[in-house]
Amino acid sequence: MSIDTTGLIEADNFQGTAAQAGFVKNDASGNLLLGETGSAWTLIETFVAPSDITDFTFAAVLDGDVDYQYRIIYTAGPFVTVAGTRIFLRPNGVTTGQLTLSSRWGFDPRASFSTPNLVLAQVVGLTAPPGVASTMRLYGDFDFTAHTGQQRILNGDQAEQRPLVSRTNGYLHWGKWSDTTTNITSLKVETDGLGFIPSGSEWALYKVKRV
Repeated sequence: MSIDTTGLIEADNFQGTAAQAGFVKNDASGNLLLGETGSAWTLIETFVAPSDITDFTFAAVLDGDVDYQYRIIYTAGPFVTVAGTRIFLRPNGVTTGQLTLSSRWGFDPRASFSTPNLVLAQVVGLTAPPGVASTMRLYGDFDFTAHTGQQRILNGDQAEQRPLVSRTNGYLHWGKWSDTTTNITSLKVETDGLGFIPSGSEWALYKVKRV
């Protein structure tokens, strides 16, 4: 399954006027359009994992103070193993001063937990019968505040699907990076070292256009 370039995505976090509320859709260039009023999110780049990898960095040179806010949308999988895999966002490659609060609900027991990282995907502690874990896929949609002068906030949702056993879980993640002064010039995505970002996983990075 690939990232949809034609469908509608609800504009739940767009920072615009009341008249601009509604839905966003993709144009022919992959930009997210807000209704008929103009471009709300500009596609920076897409990345497809060429093999099972532990990390990657978006190739674009970023400027968080100019870009203001980023959006990351991904489809990841299939996963070969389930337990012990987290995927993190690393602004400028930094691993410190970060915290995420997460909540899970669905087939597996409801739970809340915190992680000293910026979490994009959480699949720790789940189990599945032999041969079933390889069908697991994750889907995520995250916004990340980029500009200096305040703590950088990550918020988004993650869905997890294991179709062979009809098991689905959802996650909400709220994270922060306490650095308020360093401009963001790159974004790295990496695992916790216990698993992989599977081959063929697709990632799209957008920046906001303030209109």
